[in-house]
Amino acid sequence: MAVTEAGRREDVRVLVLTGGDRDFCCGVDLNEMASRTPLEAQTVYAQEVITRVSTCSKPVIGAIHGYALGGGCELTLACDVRIGDTSCRMGFPEVGLGIIPSGGGTQRLASIVGARKARELILTGRVIDAREAVAIGLLNTLTEPNQLWQVVENLCQTLMSKAPLALQLAKVAMIHAAGWADPTGLTIERLYQAVLMGTEDKKEGSTSFIRKTKPSFIGR
Repeated sequence: MAVTEAGRREDVRVLVLTGGDRDFCCGVDLNEMASRTPLEAQTVYAQEVITRVSTCSKPVIGAIHGYALGGGCELTLACDVRIGDTSCRMGFPEVGLGIIPSGGGTQRLASIVGARKARELILTGRVIDAREAVAIGLLNTLTEPNQLWQVVENLCQTLMSKAPLALQLAKVAMIHAAGWADPTGLTIERLYQAVLMGTEDKKEGSTSFIRKTKPSFIGR
């Protein structure tokens, strides 16, 4: 994939991830998820893609605008620095759909915002605005929409002025310190998601979202 190739190239010093014109990323396609089976959940590659971003040896900057929800928010967690503008809305709404974050969110969020806040965000599914995101550390820097790319460019220039090998080895050391290279927690997350894909609550959550009705969960 592109991030792996960029990590190997000597002429690439910094990676920047961003989204489309309106939003960073709103996560999974709910129409597709509604029919996903437990076995299919085990072969979805979102977790692998996000892990490759988080373990890339080059610095990765997230340039975030609009909505970054679910898997989109998990992708921001894989970035080393997250710069967002005031339009940002971030969160993990999965529990309201009968599933859980499965792109590494249950493993990485606590190391960024702390265990107490991570549990609150994941268990309530609450979507937060940009100012709260920067207050809890989910965003490193907050800027106005028309200044986002200038701030990102400035950071890129700062990073590119540093010794490339020192940056890479510092990042790899921090990856191991955070436990992101340990597959155990990610495996548990993926297995639990597969279990949830076979439940009545998952069907209720996804179909209710599509129909724009309030879900009625039964715990089965």
